[in-house]
Amino acid sequence: MLIIRDAQMQILAQVGRKQFIKRMIDRAQKIWPEEYERFGESTTCNMVDSAVERAFYYGLTTEYDVARYVDLAFAFESVEFDNADWASKILKNFSINPRRKMNMLWEKAKEQLTRTEESPNGRQE
Repeated sequence: MLIIRDAQMQILAQVGRKQFIKRMIDRAQKIWPEEYERFGESTTCNMVDSAVERAFYYGLTTEYDVARYVDLAFAFESVEFDNADWASKILKNFSINPRRKMNMLWEKAKEQLTRTEESPNGRQE
């Protein structure tokens, strides 16, 4: 019988996480080429890693939801978009199903980004 010890499971989890981060970085390079170029490889890697970590913290665990969370970090050009009141209210509500939480966040983010585009100075009002 094969026995996998805790230390071995942690190593497997780390490998899986690294592969996932790599996929998210590759995805960011394809979907956000201007931002990738502007931020550079190192900052992009750190941004993706931080966004994934934050997504996990908020209970988002499916690749689809985490990828959308990473997309929002690029759309707002900051992993700290979650500190905005509108995002924080959604993300810190752990009674919401994770998929529904991400859907709510996505819709609210679209509203915020539209407002930013419509404001005369390009900033949120």
